[in-house]
Amino acid sequence: MKKVIRLTESDLARIVRRVIKEESEVTPEMIIDMLMKEAESTPQEDYDDVYDWMQDVFSPVESELEDMGVDIDDLRMEYDDILMGQWER
Repeated sequence: MKKVIRLTESDLARIVRRVIKEESEVTPEMIIDMLMKEAESTPQEDYDDVYDWMQDVFSPVESELEDMGVDIDDLRMEYDDILMGQWER
């Protein structure tokens, strides 16, 4: 037998927010992929310093993550070693 469940508007809004949040979770692998794509499209020949290059790689990724609602406070600290490994000088 089927049951009828009554939901308030706030119940429905909470469920929708939870589903959207679960679908839009950003994993570390996704962040690494974003950084690697940006690193590939940022030519190192234009830079003398790895930190200047990393700045230009991190900035667009940080902007995109912020637009997605991701906290980026420790992003550079957590992922700078990955970009350092990509520097070929």
